[in-house]
Amino acid sequence: MKIKLDIDNLIEWLKTKGLSRRTIQEYLSMIYTIDRENISEQYLLQWVYKHKHINYSRAALLNLFSFIKANKSIYDQEVLDLIRGFDFPQNTAHKKRRLPQILTIDQVFDLAFAMPDEEYKLMVIVTFHLALRREELITLRIDNFDWDGWLNDQTKHGIVRIYGKGNKQRNLPVPCEIMKALREFINVKLAKNPERTNLFKKGRRVWSDTLNKTALTVLNRKVNPHLLRHSCASHLREQGLDLKEIQEFLGHESIATTQLYTYVKPTELNRKVIEAFG
Repeated sequence: MKIKLDIDNLIEWLKTKGLSRRTIQEYLSMIYTIDRENISEQYLLQWVYKHKHINYSRAALLNLFSFIKANKSIYDQEVLDLIRGFDFPQNTAHKKRRLPQILTIDQVFDLAFAMPDEEYKLMVIVTFHLALRREELITLRIDNFDWDGWLNDQTKHGIVRIYGKGNKQRNLPVPCEIMKALREFINVKLAKNPERTNLFKKGRRVWSDTLNKTALTVLNRKVNPHLLRHSCASHLREQGLDLKEIQEFLGHESIATTQLYTYVKPTELNRKVIEAFG
């Protein structure tokens, strides 16, 4: 995606924060290195790692994010969702690397069963097991699932088509227990509204807010949808999937810490994902 930036307005905004001329120049020098024509979550992560040795690089990016949010009326929702959901990696330039504070499977299910209703519960479970981005979950359609194939043998996993960034499709395995729960949920909803197309009806903001509010009560910590996705990835890694396989499962364009051109057989990947949750 592209981010249009009015540099003059940005400079004036930075001045209103009381920053010195030198600090503003340092921030701008970093912002100029950002390819604003091709912004993505993966690109920003790579940018952060690439410039981690520069003390003010993070501050520059944070200020850019704050400027965009302060002028949200002129930016697309896709841009706003990206910067609001972006998780900065641990700063390893001066500190010893720490493991991310992911959720365990038990914590995920404690959280799911504490959610206000069945729809929220399934949103937690689906997000975690499929490692979905928030937008992928919210736009997930009932007919994205291969119901006919699964109904022929309900002892096996199902398949769902996920359309990620750039409308790129990936076919993911869904454990049979989750397929059964979703089928029951859908039958109830379709009985009330036969025209329903989306699997879930909760909005983006209310989903994130409800998830976090419940997590604070049940787990005594903050949780956003992206943490569920990250926790799934960490679980798969612990279960033996390699980084390339996890990259394929998550739908990332690339990962800087692994080889980019390693072939992964879809059938082998799906088998390993099913076994990891078995």
